[in-house]
Amino acid sequence: MAKERVTVCVPPCAPEDVHRAIGAAMAPYDYNRDPAPGEPEVETWWDYWRIDGRGCEFPVLAGHEDDPRLLRGSETLSGEPRDVPLSLCDGGPRGLRRVVAQWSAP
Repeated sequence: MAKERVTVCVPPCAPEDVHRAIGAAMAPYDYNRDPAPGEPEVETWWDYWRIDGRGCEFPVLAGHEDDPRLLRGSETLSGEPRDVPLSLCDGGPRGLRRVVAQWSAP
């Protein structure tokens, strides 16, 4: 699979632990490992991954643009520098992101 977009939800953690938490959450889906008994042998693997919303960024709740818990990837998947406006983020606590649409029952 080339350039697949994956949304990963991890439990709350310190900013310096985010990459480890994402790696742990994605590990069961990495077929570049020895299969466990009963698992199919699949020949595919992650080449690399980055935090990069690329057009699917979340709007940040006004007044929280500088919160250190917000994630903004610094490089694109191709390694180019990335400049994400403070009004957007790639992830972070849900309470810091603005709700864009809501659904309600009649």
